[in-house]
Amino acid sequence: MAFSAVPLCFAIPLLALRDRRGVFLLLVSLLTTVMILAYIILLHWIRGSYSLVSSDRYGSEISFRFSTLNFGWIKYKNMMVQAFGPLVLIIITSFVTRLLLASRSRTSLTVFFNKNFSQCFFLAAIVFSIGIFLPWPQHLARYILLFVIWFFLFAAHETFANAGFAVRSLIKRNRVALVSVSFMIGCLVCLFSPSYLIIVCGPIFAILAAIFFMRSKILPVLICTRSYYLGAVVVPIIFVFWSGVWSYQAFQRHFFDVEYFEARVAERLAETMKSGQCIVSLLKPTQEKMGGLNAYVRLVKQVQPCFRFASRLDDVPIGELVFAISPFQKFDEIDKKCAVWWKEERNTEYFVPVGYDTWRASIIGRPKTFLENHVTTDTAVLAKRVR
Repeated sequence: MAFSAVPLCFAIPLLALRDRRGVFLLLVSLLTTVMILAYIILLHWIRGSYSLVSSDRYGSEISFRFSTLNFGWIKYKNMMVQAFGPLVLIIITSFVTRLLLASRSRTSLTVFFNKNFSQCFFLAAIVFSIGIFLPWPQHLARYILLFVIWFFLFAAHETFANAGFAVRSLIKRNRVALVSVSFMIGCLVCLFSPSYLIIVCGPIFAILAAIFFMRSKILPVLICTRSYYLGAVVVPIIFVFWSGVWSYQAFQRHFFDVEYFEARVAERLAETMKSGQCIVSLLKPTQEKMGGLNAYVRLVKQVQPCFRFASRLDDVPIGELVFAISPFQKFDEIDKKCAVWWKEERNTEYFVPVGYDTWRASIIGRPKTFLENHVTTDTAVLAKRVR
């Protein structure tokens, strides 16, 4: 939807203005819509009867209540801060500040839109890619991957636009001192000020520059502002590249262990069902993990799955086999009412990069670790209900 709806929203007003870019965006929207529909049809044809649950399981859980939207926004905001530090705030504030400086007249806004059409398009896609997941209650880190694609395209355009403007100011206008001082101020502010002040410092710096150079001279204000934001992105970009290397190594190990663990679990389920026994699962049939285990048993092990589902342990009849897997269940009740027939555990120790504030504190002289040690435990249990 993000690849078809956003181009369509931009294409309609451009077509009304008889702008050729509207035709291009309309074709992009139509092409991506056809590709999405083809993918859905193909996926439905491949899965066929393999689908364990109804096809509307995701849509049935969408909620537009304020509590769901607010919780989703908090979760995704924290994920973005953990992954990118203040980079998102700096890039968006840079764009908004330039927009405000250009809003002196309708002509200036038109010129700004034409020169920054790509950034406007990517910003709309960013808003859409986050907003579309807010009503969905399962707020997982992988759902911001679409946001990451659009954001880095937006950040690259904004950063290179500021860099090009600064270079032209150095070469053509000989504003070496102005560019250098503004650039260094941006670096220092991002390095030493609290993260929540970084978004405020940019507009304040632009206002001070406007007062210093008087309102009639907009060019020096633009040079100061864009050079400042160019310097401000240096530190968080270093953080993103640094944390990306460590994150790749940490997640590679973590996900390898998870896949190995789940393959062992699926192997045991297949062996049990092959012997003719049916299993009562305490996982919801809408859980993605349940769908993956079912597909593995059917497609890889060539065994007909025999699952029944119960929302709680008390609904499972005496003598039935019960399946539970963390982190979806707590095993205290199972230990009291069941006899454990088979149990698989996995303990994984891995390191992940620290957050931006901790990382920044380390490089400016307050020694702290660059990596945090995490230990995860996964447990799967097959047990017989005895009481």
